[in-house]
Amino acid sequence: MNDDQTPTKLTTEDIAKGSNDAMERRRRLLKAGITAAPILMSLPSRSVYACLTAGTTTRPSGFCSMKVGVSSPGGSGKCSVSGKCPDTWKQVTQFPQWPQGCYPIKTKSWWGGTEWPTTCGEVFGGGAYAGSTCLEVMQGKAGAEFHRWCVAAHLNARAGLTTNVCTITDVWNMWTDCNTKGYYEVSAGQHWTPADCVTYLKSTCTS
Repeated sequence: MNDDQTPTKLTTEDIAKGSNDAMERRRRLLKAGITAAPILMSLPSRSVYACLTAGTTTRPSGFCSMKVGVSSPGGSGKCSVSGKCPDTWKQVTQFPQWPQGCYPIKTKSWWGGTEWPTTCGEVFGGGAYAGSTCLEVMQGKAGAEFHRWCVAAHLNARAGLTTNVCTITDVWNMWTDCNTKGYYEVSAGQHWTPADCVTYLKSTCTS
């Protein structure tokens, strides 16, 4: 047998070195995976929206875990919605459509009394923009884009335009969580930023 055909005898040091190299490669892969993991739960990719036809969406918890062509968990599936966006609700022509108990401006009640403009404090409790009216927020005179959409979502839920999809409680939780913690805990371990919430609330609107 020629010298170049002689099998190489592995020493204990060679085996140990190979094992250490393998462990190092695994350590680097794990580290890369941890680094890439998002801190906040992000919403589905753009392709996921392909399964949402106009005027349909799902519950928040289902929205964040949807797959193309698959309904939300729990068998609730996609539901029809007809919500209105802030720019629609703030129009003077929409004032008569505001749900009972919510008033965009000072209004004469049917018994002759006066109803004052509904404030965010009345809808969401104390805290952020409690003294601003719902109309002012949707007009952009107070708050940010997130607050505009939350007010509109509250009106939609109260008017029955997003029944079984986005409820008054859902919107209240979004508003409270984002204003106090900086994110909305849509479900255990899944967090939405205010921008994520806006993306979802837009899916509940058709006008």
